[in-house]
Amino acid sequence: MQIKLLIMLAAAFLLPQERPVASSFDKFDRPTLGKPWDVEAASGPTCAIENGALVVKGRFLSSRPAVTEEVRACLNLQTKDFVSIEMDITVNAAADGEEATRVGMFVSREKRTSALDSQVLSQIAVARFACQIPDHTVAAKQVDGIMSVRVVNEPITAGHPMPSWTIPLPDRYGMPCVVTRPACKKFRLGIARVLGTNRTMVSVDGEELFTTEGLDWLASETSDVKVGFFAEGQVGEEVNASIDNVTWTYFEHR
Repeated sequence: MQIKLLIMLAAAFLLPQERPVASSFDKFDRPTLGKPWDVEAASGPTCAIENGALVVKGRFLSSRPAVTEEVRACLNLQTKDFVSIEMDITVNAAADGEEATRVGMFVSREKRTSALDSQVLSQIAVARFACQIPDHTVAAKQVDGIMSVRVVNEPITAGHPMPSWTIPLPDRYGMPCVVTRPACKKFRLGIARVLGTNRTMVSVDGEELFTTEGLDWLASETSDVKVGFFAEGQVGEEVNASIDNVTWTYFEHR
């Protein structure tokens, strides 16, 4: 079911009248990014508006070897008001042909621990990346553009790694399958609360990819939640991606 249809049905049948749902839209038709976006930059990649899209490109740099770096463009919303976010993403082929970076979107509740660091309290993220798929009948091969998800259900202690990414296998035509998206072709990602439940759904091009229950951020009434785009990679890896047509939906205050 289309993610927007789910929101409309929930708004019509599950929400009290004093909590109408509103949407904001950004197609980046201006020279600079600015508010309401915050850019959290890694060493190397730049994040700026080019030709009517938000473009993230460059090679990840760091003085620390084997460290995963991340660049994010995010919005800060009240957790209790957040309903959904969607965006178009295009991942362009890197100059050296390598596409090991993950590019996608996230919803994350975090606590600032220092001027440079935050602790992730709970999070759901979806990303496109290239990886090797093991096969017992043929040699493992590189598959371009596999969609993966990561769920954080409890706070991550400082210095500890984030949970591993997993590859969902949604049912397509009566059988589980890996969902992929090629380079240089636009696809639309979505993350939404399934209103009236404690579930959160991830979608790709309007089709459900993954649903999880009981995320801690759903129960929070006082904190903010960060939502937006991210790219992550190890030192030396290159990212080249563009984001456009971002829509975020939220409970409106009268």
